[in-house]
Formats: sequence, C-alpha cells, structure tokens
Amino acid sequence: MRRLAWSLACLPGVASAAGWTQPAGDSYLKLNNRLLVGERGYDRDGRAHDTGGAFHDWQLQLYGELGLTDRWTLIAFATPVGWARFEDAPETPPAGRVARSAFYVGAVGAGLRRGLSPLGPLHLAAQLTADAALPVGDADVGAGRFACEAPPCDRFRYAPTVARVDADAEVQAGLALPAGFWLSATGGLRVTALADIDPALRAAGQLGWSGPLGLVLEAHVQLHHPLGNIDESVISGAGETAYRGQGLSVGWWITPAIGLNAGMDGARGVRSNAAAPVRTLGIELRPHLLGATP
Repeated sequence: MRRLAWSLACLPGVASAAGWTQPAGDSYLKLNNRLLVGERGYDRDGRAHDTGGAFHDWQLQLYGELGLTDRWTLIAFATPVGWARFEDAPETPPAGRVARSAFYVGAVGAGLRRGLSPLGPLHLAAQLTADAALPVGDADVGAGRFACEAPPCDRFRYAPTVARVDADAEVQAGLALPAGFWLSATGGLRVTALADIDPALRAAGQLGWSGPLGLVLEAHVQLHHPLGNIDESVISGAGETAYRGQGLSVGWWITPAIGLNAGMDGARGVRSNAAAPVRTLGIELRPHLLGATP
C-alpha cells in the first residue's frame, strides 16, 4: 500500500491532491479560466435575493507546484487578471445604484508544503501560504439594494477584489485506495490583514478517481466559516463570506504532460456571496515531462 500511495503523487491527474508532496524536481502547473454569471446574491444573513441586474466575472487563475525535495514542495498561485461587469435592468436605475465594468488583479501568493511521517497508508502534510491582493480594480462595479419581499432591503455591493493580505495554515491527509481512487482532506485557519475581515476556519475534502485513457474524475466539498459577524453583503465573495461548497470536475490527460480540465461548483449555507454556480475550464501541465521521450 505504501508503494501505491507514493505512486499516486506521480499521476498527472492528481498532481495537486492534498497530503502528497511533489517528488524532487517534479512540477505541476494549472491555468484556469473561472467564470461567474448570475443575477442573485446572498445577503449577510444567508437569504438569496434578486439584485435587479446581472453580474459577469471572469478571471485567469494560475497555480503551480515544484518539488524542492521529496518532502518539501514549493507552491505558487496568482490571479493576474480579471474582468467584472454589473448591468442594471433596462428600466432607469434608482439613485444610489452602481453599474459599470472594470479590469482587476486578484491575489498573488506562495507557500510551502512539508511532507510528514505517514501513518501507515495515510500520507500527512503541513502547509503554510501567504498572499496579497493589490488595490487594482477593487472599486465596486455594482451596488444597490436587493429586491427583497419585506422592505427595507439590505444594500449589496459587487467588488471583484478586496485589497488585503492573507496567511493560511493547514494540515492535510491523503489516502490512496484500490482501483485508482483516492481521498484527501485539509483543515486550517486563515488570518487576514489590511482589511476588515475576521479570521476564518477552512476545511476541504476530495474523492477522486484516475481511470483509463487519462480520465480523471473528482468530487470535493469545502467549508469557509468566519470567526465573527459578517457586516455587509459583498456578493462577489471577495470580502467576508461564509459557505459550505461542493463541486465536480472532470479531466482528460491527452499525454502524461498535458491535460484538460472542466468543473462546476455550488454552495449551501451561504452568506455574503453570489447565488450562482462557478464554472471553470483549464489546462494542466507537468512541465518536467514536456519534451520527454515516451
């Protein structure tokens, strides 16, 4: 079983599975297009309302891993560019509403994952990351009052990014199972500076399967629970938020070095966030295998 667990980290389809480190010299890179489109948002109390308009939010996400040694993996991630737009309903918008578009820059960060001594077949790791979101395009592209059933209705705003600095600490566990299946789980704490955002507990779980012909299927759940009150409704999810998310993704590795990936995520128990699914489409690479002879 230990041999199986170690080989799991080398499979292209599960290159970023929590609990495993990259072997020394190995690398993984993902370029992701994320799209969020909708008309409704959750207020700070968890009630979904119409916004009276529509939002469109696209961003390019980059994520990479590099094995420094068999136990130490360098992690880097960035949202170098995004574009968000809020459109009002055709009728004349009331006073106090905002409806415009903007390009923005999201978080840029890095960190380290340290492989710990395994517990039998269970692989363990600890991870520390830090990131900063620059004040580029962090103004509201949308703002107004929800169309709720019992006025006065709460105000919302759509800020595609919020300038801040985050630090995350988490522990990870991964388990290889027969027939190409695997399980992984993470749990940790996020602390935010330079913005009025409370610390938050974060957790995630993943069930995946690596099948024939490069096919990879994966289902995951996520938890983001702030340790304080949410004071406003920032329906982009870039500010203070709470949710229990779930999602599915499918990948196809055309070669051992190049793959395609698509996914969709939704959530329950949401406060201060969009009431719309997140869709992703991306390319996965193992750069150290590019140009290698089969």
